[in-house]
Amino acid sequence: MKNVVLTTCFFLSGFAGLVYEVVWSRQLSYFLGTTTYAHTAVIAAYMIGLAAGSFFLGRWIDRVKNPLRVYALLEIGIGVYAALTPWMLLLLQEGYVFLSGSGAGVTGQGAHVLRFVLALALLLPPTFLMGGTLPTMIRAMVIQLPELGKVTGRLYGVNTLGATVGAGMAGYLLIPGLGLNGTIFFAVAMNLLVALGTGFLSRRRVCELAGEEPTEAGGSDVDPMEAGPLRSRGFEGLFLVGFGISGFAALLYQVAWIRAFILVIGGSVYAFTITLTTYLAGIGLGSLLYARVVERMIHRHGGGDAIRLRTAAVLEILTGFSALVGLSLIAKLPMAFLMGYRSGLPESFVGFQLYIFILCFIIVFPPTLFLGALFPLIVSIWGRKSKRIGKGIGVVY
Repeated sequence: MKNVVLTTCFFLSGFAGLVYEVVWSRQLSYFLGTTTYAHTAVIAAYMIGLAAGSFFLGRWIDRVKNPLRVYALLEIGIGVYAALTPWMLLLLQEGYVFLSGSGAGVTGQGAHVLRFVLALALLLPPTFLMGGTLPTMIRAMVIQLPELGKVTGRLYGVNTLGATVGAGMAGYLLIPGLGLNGTIFFAVAMNLLVALGTGFLSRRRVCELAGEEPTEAGGSDVDPMEAGPLRSRGFEGLFLVGFGISGFAALLYQVAWIRAFILVIGGSVYAFTITLTTYLAGIGLGSLLYARVVERMIHRHGGGDAIRLRTAAVLEILTGFSALVGLSLIAKLPMAFLMGYRSGLPESFVGFQLYIFILCFIIVFPPTLFLGALFPLIVSIWGRKSKRIGKGIGVVY
């Protein structure tokens, strides 16, 4: 029952995080001047913040006796900061006016860079805290290293599907119904609700969550698997660089897909919402697919690092191949959109949006499904090698 509550909390945490992303992207479009710059700034801030938060807080969480208490505090910090962002955006405008009018000679491209840096600075604190939530929650629920990949796949998938629902609801229901600020406060309520639930559970000992006495992630009671090919320090670096390049490509896909759909259906919040929702749905379902199917297949073939690395290579190949197939379909988007427009679909808002979603789904979903399965797989390899749950997740993420 406790694990169900924690999983639900992690779903709501992902929900709130992507509500913020959609709202902040919309708000920053007024500051940055174009939706493309706003989307890029928000995505960049999210990735920098998630990476830094996961890396630094992941290393620290291994030494914490009660990770759930830390998780509750992270959710409170995210919610409180987000609640202040409507006023911070006003200060951002005033700060830019002050700097650009201070005689510093900020004009042209320099003005764009200044606005972009200010936007990044605004969003880094909450995204840093968001980055710490994944290793903290997994550290609270994983006791033995062999279960790391399966639990990571389940939690990352649930969190990402929560983000999928949050992105969709923000664009289609919450912003039209509550406005931008009202939508932010709705997400803040979700963060505080999650903090309340996890804070209540944190009063119980962590061992009660798993039914056994917890140990340090690198302690002698942990059952690490063989390090396999990662015994070589040179291969360690190559392994992480390879996964970093995979992340680089994954976000290039996202930005390019958003841009392609904006060019076809216009620069409304709906283009961003549809692309982001489909992207996240693929990653979330791919991660759950790993937890339920791929991990079992790997164990049937011995469960060692060699088979895991081969599986990762196959997933990367499938990602690239499906993205190439989607690339050929992008050129057909204008014609497909025009066909839907001429068919009378625009007379039904829901029907037309569903039609656009299907077009996006055909292009975006296949490669993101494989990307979603890749993350928990790499975590299972590196986490078992590092023998520390928080540190292993933090480095990979």
